[in-house]
Amino acid sequence: MRKYSWGEELSRKRSWFLGVCLMLGLAVLGDPAVGVAQQVAEQSEATPPRPVALFNVAAIDRVLADVDYVFAAAGRPEFSDFVGSLLANVRDFAGIDRKKPLGLMVFVDPSVDLKPVPVGYLPVEDMNKLIKTFSAATLTIKRAEKAGDYEVIGPRGILQMRQVGGYAFIAEERETLQQDLPNPAGLTGSLTSNYDLAAMVDLRDMPDALRTVFAQGLRTSAEEQLRQREKESDEQYRFRRASAESVLEVLEMAVEDGQVLTVGFRASPQARTAVLEADLRVKSDSGFSEYLQRIAGRRSQFENLLQAEVPFTFSTSWSLGQQGRASFTELINMLERRISAELGGTPADKSPVTQLADIFRRTARDGHLDFFIQMRRYDPGLFVLLGGMKVTDGQKVAQALARILQKIDERSELAELQLNALSYQGVTVHRVRGQRVSRRDQRLYGEKPSLYVGGGGRTLWFAVGGANAVSALRVAIDQARQDTRNSAGGSGIPFRLTVNMTDWVQNANPEQPFGRIGRQAFQPDADALRIELQPTDDGARLRVEFEEGFLRLVGLLLTQRLEQRLQF
Repeated sequence: MRKYSWGEELSRKRSWFLGVCLMLGLAVLGDPAVGVAQQVAEQSEATPPRPVALFNVAAIDRVLADVDYVFAAAGRPEFSDFVGSLLANVRDFAGIDRKKPLGLMVFVDPSVDLKPVPVGYLPVEDMNKLIKTFSAATLTIKRAEKAGDYEVIGPRGILQMRQVGGYAFIAEERETLQQDLPNPAGLTGSLTSNYDLAAMVDLRDMPDALRTVFAQGLRTSAEEQLRQREKESDEQYRFRRASAESVLEVLEMAVEDGQVLTVGFRASPQARTAVLEADLRVKSDSGFSEYLQRIAGRRSQFENLLQAEVPFTFSTSWSLGQQGRASFTELINMLERRISAELGGTPADKSPVTQLADIFRRTARDGHLDFFIQMRRYDPGLFVLLGGMKVTDGQKVAQALARILQKIDERSELAELQLNALSYQGVTVHRVRGQRVSRRDQRLYGEKPSLYVGGGGRTLWFAVGGANAVSALRVAIDQARQDTRNSAGGSGIPFRLTVNMTDWVQNANPEQPFGRIGRQAFQPDADALRIELQPTDDGARLRVEFEEGFLRLVGLLLTQRLEQRLQF
């Protein structure tokens, strides 16, 4: 069997082929009564193959509605008319049903090693009008001898097209269109219902033996990169290898147990949001399925703090597997050696650095990485950085930190050190102020910000800021002590990130582009970016939600660029 180059094949005629398919609106969701599947069934009892990849546009009109929404959000609806004038150049896609989806399927040719075979599909409302639309796009349609067959002739070559019922299929080779093809309506129904634009990779028909070969190839390729590098210390190497092994473990499970990966985008003027999702489905009862369910097995002890509407929140509540614990442990070991060397000791000295590292190693063995960091705004234009981490013994953390800070102070590297600056609800916190403060930190936290760090119970606490940092810590400690069972976070969200942009743009220089255009784009009720990773019943989903301010920002940037180019 001869080897096949994906890169070579996809490069050949790629822009020409995709340009034709996308420009004409390759549609999918036609009338099932006249769909491809029924006509194929009359010819053969064989089940049509599933494509290994799919790109789907829900409908031309839905995409144009998204464009209208973006320009309207930016306060420049006149640019929608400009887009409409561009469509007039291709006869407004006459002949294509603009209310049905459009897309591109990619199959694998079994006769050639992993050869990709792209097939475009579009709903035909009127073939004669469609031929004229092709002509407006500098393409020529030539009818073939067989009824329903056509050639699409363009400046870069010839494509084949076949009309079957309400669909037109486009491919590079006529033999491709003579084979059984799946019914696009059934193939893309869920994508069209959920997303305006979507891409899908489907590995359900990939043989297990081939998956194993890919996984082994992945491991072999990675081993070359996992060797110790020249001038790389042993602890650096062990940490890098443990981290890479953890990532490699996930990739191998994805290859062996992954089923369907879907990435989709939708905009909702009613909800004033846009959503980007990546959804992974895996084999049930597989090692990967067990891994994905396990990572969200524990609820964050900081759940009550994570519901606050603040400028920035990042949190992870991740149940670590064996490789994750090993990677975390090697990171602790590496930092222990580096800090010990800076302070003139070694881990063998049983110094406070080693005592602190021992607590983190026990935390790693416990297998739950529970951490959060927030930016909270108190004074106009000033922030407090606040964070916490679950540890096995917070009081011993505070004791070890006190001794470490004293050692640093003895080296005259601190402007001010105040041990036990705060004792509250069993938490002991020390205050440290450095000798130099960057302009960026002064702009964020004030003229003389301090670091507050300590612990108590099962928590390491820290904060950076001015006088308000103490009150921020008190509030956070109180909130963390409250019962989290009735909070809105659910049971275990492994990864969360939220950014509320209004405070950031108000803090930015209005003379700079970000500050100027950001003030136009973001308002307090429509300025949030939210990212969450969560397991699902059959895999995992990464969800990114943009409130309307981000769409307004896109619209403002687009109109600004168009005005510059077109002198609109």
